[in-house]
Amino acid sequence: MWHQSYFSMLLLATAALTMHVSASWMFPLFLVGVCAYVGDLVFFATLKRIDVSVTNIAWEILSVLLSIGGFVWFGESWSPRQTAGVLLVLISILLLSLWQKRVGGGVALLLLPALAVLYAPFYVIQKAALIGGDGIVPVFFWSLVGRETVSFALPLMIPSLRRHVIGAARGADPRFFIINASVVALFFLATYLTTMAFLLGPISLVSVIGNVQPFFVLFLAGMTIRFFPSWAPTELIDSGPVAVKVGCFFVAFLGLALIAVPQ
Repeated sequence: MWHQSYFSMLLLATAALTMHVSASWMFPLFLVGVCAYVGDLVFFATLKRIDVSVTNIAWEILSVLLSIGGFVWFGESWSPRQTAGVLLVLISILLLSLWQKRVGGGVALLLLPALAVLYAPFYVIQKAALIGGDGIVPVFFWSLVGRETVSFALPLMIPSLRRHVIGAARGADPRFFIINASVVALFFLATYLTTMAFLLGPISLVSVIGNVQPFFVLFLAGMTIRFFPSWAPTELIDSGPVAVKVGCFFVAFLGLALIAVPQ
């Protein structure tokens, strides 16, 4: 996270110097950015314990939370159809968590909802700031400033972490920096487009469309194992496990689609 954050800080400094970033929701956006940093820590802890494709179930939970938030705070619709969608999402999560041998049931049911809860404020406050009249660029900017400033500064303030991250940078392969810079560029683009989508449409619909991600993750995991086995994520890719995962994700996505359909 620290190695990616110095690329992020460079991009944010450039934005601050070249764009209008003043925002009335500046402080709340900064705080939810810090909350998202804590979510990132939980995300990496989750990846240590759970297959990378299974962690995407957290985004299904996040979609449910955002849909509820859209109903409570932004006047978006809620119907029996959407309640059925929530039940389908929860059923798919439970089935996948119980089936997947790499996921201890208790661990999965704690870490995955924790991820969703920590990331939800990031998007809810973004939507609220946009409705409140702040522009896309300021909302995008200040939410990321909170996340990236803490990610960059905190390891430097703790001596043991400072020695670790700086020592790792000195001995790293140049490709390590190229990959991190590419990840940051794609993350910034995705965050900007998501912020724009929140301005244009209901928060529940945007979150559902974003949840095609599990299928892409499964595909990329399979391609990595096929062509770059030394870089492969920890995945079970024989036909049985993939069928179970795809089946669970299909049920979850059907539930998300029901959530997004208005009355």
